[in-house]
Amino acid sequence: MVEHEESLGERLKRRQQESEQRMRDIRNFTQASNPGRLKISILRYWRNYPKWPTIWALLLLLSILAAWKIHWTLWILAGLLLALNLLYWSTVKKHFRLGCINPAKVVSLDPMRIAVATDLSQGGGIYPSIFILEKSVTRICGRPPELGMRLATISMYQPYFDEERPYWETFDPLLVDLVTGDLDKIQSILDSIPGKEWEELETWLAQVPTPYKPGLFRLWEKSSQEQADD
Repeated sequence: MVEHEESLGERLKRRQQESEQRMRDIRNFTQASNPGRLKISILRYWRNYPKWPTIWALLLLLSILAAWKIHWTLWILAGLLLALNLLYWSTVKKHFRLGCINPAKVVSLDPMRIAVATDLSQGGGIYPSIFILEKSVTRICGRPPELGMRLATISMYQPYFDEERPYWETFDPLLVDLVTGDLDKIQSILDSIPGKEWEELETWLAQVPTPYKPGLFRLWEKSSQEQADD
C-alpha cells in the first residue's frame, strides 16, 4: 500500500513537472522575432474593431448608472468593471507592442479580403498557414486599396493547452493600418518584413483554394484544402 502511494505521488509530481516545463516552453516561444513595437490610437482601434471596446464601455457605464440610481454598494461592481476595462486596453496595447509582424496582401476587393501568412511552428519544423481576413480598409499607407496591395498585420498566437504539439493552434492578425494614422510608422513596419516572408506569402497562398473564404488554412495538414475552423 505504501509503495502504491509513493508511486502515485511520483507520477503526480512528474506530471506537474511536465506541465511546468510545457508552460516554460510556451513562454520561450511567445517572444516575437519581429515585434510590432507599435503605439496605437485607441479611438482608431475602437472605430475599426468596435465590438469589445463598446461592450466593455457600456457595461462600465451601466454599472455607474446603477450605483448612482439604485444603491451605493454597486460602486464595487463599477470599480471591478473599470479594472476590467483597463485590463482589456492593456491587452490590446500589448498585442501591438509585443505581437509578431506578419506579411499580408489584398486578395479581393468586393468583398474585401486580405491574406496573412505565418509559420505556426513553436520552434521545430515548419507549419505554413494562411489566414483570410474579411475586413474593410479604406486606406492602405494613405492610398485607396488595390488588388495585390501589400500591408502588415500584428499577431498574437494561441497554444493548445490540452496536449503538447509542436505548433500553435491559431493566431490573431490585426491590421496595422486600422490602428494608427502614422504613415511613416506603417511604412517602417512594412519595410521590416523580410523578403523571404513575402515570398512565403505568395507560395503558401497559391495552395489556398479560390474563391478565397475567410478563415485559417493550415497547409501542412492532409486536409489543407479545408479551413481549420470547419
